[in-house]
Parts: sequence; C-alpha cells; structure tokens
Amino acid sequence: MFDTDNEQKRVELHEEKPKAGTEEAKFKRTIIGLCVGVGVLVVALILAVALFYMRQDHMEIIDDGDIHSSSEDDGGGLFGNPGKLTDVDPITPEQLEEEYANRPNTTPSDGANFERTMTNFLTVGDFEGLAAYLTEQGDIYGTPADEYAESMDDYGALIPMWRSDVQAALNIVNKSVDDYGAYFQNFSNPEILAATVAYAPLSTKLNAFKDYSALILPAAEKGENINLVEYEYGKKSSEMLSKVCKMSGETYMNVKSYDMEIKGHPVRVTVVMNSMGYYDPWSVQDLGGGLNPEIWNKTNIDSSGADINYRFSVDDVYFLSPPSELPSKEEHPDWFDEFGVYIGPIGGENATAELPATESAQGETPAGDAGVEAPAETGIPAES
Repeated sequence: MFDTDNEQKRVELHEEKPKAGTEEAKFKRTIIGLCVGVGVLVVALILAVALFYMRQDHMEIIDDGDIHSSSEDDGGGLFGNPGKLTDVDPITPEQLEEEYANRPNTTPSDGANFERTMTNFLTVGDFEGLAAYLTEQGDIYGTPADEYAESMDDYGALIPMWRSDVQAALNIVNKSVDDYGAYFQNFSNPEILAATVAYAPLSTKLNAFKDYSALILPAAEKGENINLVEYEYGKKSSEMLSKVCKMSGETYMNVKSYDMEIKGHPVRVTVVMNSMGYYDPWSVQDLGGGLNPEIWNKTNIDSSGADINYRFSVDDVYFLSPPSELPSKEEHPDWFDEFGVYIGPIGGENATAELPATESAQGETPAGDAGVEAPAETGIPAES
C-alpha cells in the first residue's frame, strides 16, 4: 500500500547537509579564545611582578628607618602588608607624661642664657621668633635641679605663661583684636609687656595706661633696636611702688621699669603688678626732653580723631622724628628727677612752648579734605 521507496527519498531530501568550512571556523574560534586567555594571563603575571617589586622597594625605604616590617612573618606572601602601622608600638599618654616629667633640670646658667636670648628677641620686636623659641625651649626645660630649687625660677612652668604673653603681644602689634585695653592687662612677664608697649601701634595704646600723663607714642619699627634694658630701682623700689599706689589709689604688688629708645628718643616704660599677679602698663616717660607732652598725650590724640579724614587713622598721620639734639644729664642735672626722668624745659633750655611743625600722612593734606596734619617731633637744640 505504501510506496516505501518514495518516502525514503523524501526524507533524504529534507536532511540538511553540513555546510562547507563549518568545522574549520569552529577550530579558528577555539584557537583565538586560547590566545586571548593566554594574553590575559601574561598581562596579569606582568602586573603581579611589577606590584611585587614596588612593594619590595617600599619595604626597603621603611626598613631603612629601623621600622620593623612584618612581610616576612605575617604569612601575607605577595599580597601581604609590609611596613604596616601596627608594626610600630604606639606611645601612650602615660609615656608622654613620663617624658615631660623627666625633662632635664635647669641650672642658674641655663636660666641666665634663656632670659638673655629672650631680651635679644624683644629688643628688635621679633615676637614671631620669640614665639618659636619659647615653643622649642618648652620641650627642653624642666624643673630646677634640687640644689637650686629654692633660688631660681621654674622655667618649665613659666614658659607656657610667657608663650601666652607673646601671643597677646602679636594680637596687639598686628591689630588683630578689638579690645586692646583688655589684652594689655594680662601679661605675666613685665619685659614682654614693656617691649609690646614700644612696638604697639599708637591707636592700640590710647586706653592702655593707668597713668593719664603717660606719653602715647607711635610704634617703633620692627627690626629697630630699641636697646631694651631694665632700670634698677635698687633700694628705691619700695619708694617707687608706694608713689604709684598713692597716685592711683590702688594697691599694686610690684613695679618694673625698662629704658629704651624709640626713634632715638630715650624713654622709660613702667609697668605695675596688680593683685591678680599680672602686669599692667603704668606710664611712658621722656628721659631726654625731646618729646612734647602737649602733643603725645591721650587727650590731644583722642580729640584729633574727629578731624582726621575717614581714609586715615591716627596711626597713619602721627609720626615720631628722631631728635636733633638731646639735653645732657651731666650738664643739667636739675632737669632730671631722682629716678632719671626728664623734668626740664621742653625741647631744651630756653625752648618755647610753641608746637613743632606738622605734616600729614603723605607729606601734605589731601586735597579737598579737612585731614589732620600729623605732628613730626623735632628736638630743639639747647642753647649754650
């Protein structure tokens, strides 16, 4: 019934015959895949070798600093953590306290050298250098040696206080605060305070002094050697302190004075210790007679502020010129009081009370403005 031969032929006609080149294309794909895989492995191997040598170089740098590396014993192999921070034993707070407590003891020679160096910084107004010096010395100086404990200062305790003084001085000198009067009242070191008075801008000192007759002078230029030296009252120290207390109606614990030169004018800066143990500026006095107190006083400078052009401040218009000649204490001993302060004629013998010539901040008054002309102090030679 069925034509089996025809059915078989039809089936054979529907069978797909293999295409030419199929086996060859499959072989090529296999070869390409193998090549890509080998290439990736080669690149990975090169990167691994490079990373290994980079880590070896890093280990050498760290080990040269005597820092132990755990790369040999941490089992990390190629991807270990050489020179890790945990290899360095941390310093505990207790160890830091022990190091601080075991600083070298100081002797009188150490203290003398330290104070002399401080004066060298202050006499040229280098407060930044002094701040760095105090920071360095604070890590060196400890308590006094036992044999000197009763006779010398503990610089290890004083240095942090003096660093605070220097910071206050920088704030005043650089005019970086508003309430200058408050900053002037918190000095623990009288010499730092006296130098601050010398180098502080005139405007910062208007409300600084306890003595209203104090001279308010422009700042000495930074780097100008003011020849700072302490004035020794000797047996008259108690007398001077009593005089200050009586004048002010307040109780002070100590008085210190420092002689210096500002623009060639010898002056004396006096500071007093209040009941809290801090020093306040007391006064600035003329030692040579070349400064006119009618100009360099709080009342005069305050009143001139209303006439100063808004583009200027008192620091821009008041200048202190060097004196042409100063009276001699040897030739005129009656012109100086028992403390060496000048009390003679202003500007020299037979000098008139007429004020010196004036000049503005730029040498002339700004056009169209009612600016204050700044006084330029000039000493009047004494006539013989």
